[in-house]
Amino acid sequence: GGILPLDEAPEGLHEGQRLILKVIALREDGVPVLSQRQVNESDRELFFLQRETRRLQRVLRERRIRPTDKSQERGIEDELARWIDEAERTVERLRRRRRRAGLGG
Repeated sequence: GGILPLDEAPEGLHEGQRLILKVIALREDGVPVLSQRQVNESDRELFFLQRETRRLQRVLRERRIRPTDKSQERGIEDELARWIDEAERTVERLRRRRRRAGLGG
């Protein structure tokens, strides 16, 4: 919570309405003083990026539970196997380069 000065409140503001606000000061009692006018485009972009990040984190947490059927499980296993193969090929290429460069391997 915080304090939104009347001169900062948009016309027609009603209870429960959501606004993007910026903390512009702290009163002596620690209560934030808010502003809608000082919110710039960068602040808005940051707000929406953070909101989308939280939404994606929530979706990923829910998806981590487990696949619902064997075909999904097989797809995950195939994807992991491809990733492991690619990682092993990359490590082998790095070892060859290190040996050629005389750095051991």
